Amino acid sequence: MQHVACPHCDALHAAACVGRGEEALCVRCGSALPLPRRAHSAQHGLALTATALIAFAVSISMPLMRMSELGRATSTTIPMSAGIMWFEGDHASAAVIALCTILAPAVYLALLLFVGIGALRASGMPGVGAAARWANMVAPWAMPEVMLLATLVTFVKVAQLAQASPGAGMYATAGVWGLMAAARDALHLPSVWSRIVAKGAAA
Repeated sequence: MQHVACPHCDALHAAACVGRGEEALCVRCGSALPLPRRAHSAQHGLALTATALIAFAVSISMPLMRMSELGRATSTTIPMSAGIMWFEGDHASAAVIALCTILAPAVYLALLLFVGIGALRASGMPGVGAAARWANMVAPWAMPEVMLLATLVTFVKVAQLAQASPGAGMYATAGVWGLMAAARDALHLPSVWSRIVAKGAAA
């Protein structure tokens, strides 16, 4: 890879590697350039992604919070919240919750896992480049932190009216937020892409 195009204005720049914590900016518009890192290992990112997938499975299957009042107790999960909103007629909110907290994170983490496995293989693996591009497009829609913030606000309000306690799903959602950010940084798609290109040239 001899040149890299700015993702915003398409200005071509000479390709170079950057160190961890460093950033190269476009000379025309000042946007960050997708350049690979000098020292990059996909193993750490792959481990974080696998852990994030496990935490994600827990976050959508376990209760976000438990509520009790006058001897009656109830709990809800993320899919249940989206389903309740849908059947109550709030289709837009239900669709946003389903997209940003269930579908997009699941697809993004699955793509990251596939890319990480492909980056570790000595020979090229079909579809890794396409998966890396799709992961980059899906990333802005994977927002577990939005659901975590909304859940915390709801928890504070519910706690004023009834006895409420956080469930395993809430803790898992917080874990997914941190693990996903760490996996995204550790895997670093521009570095993975440069390795894919290098393997293709060597093949």
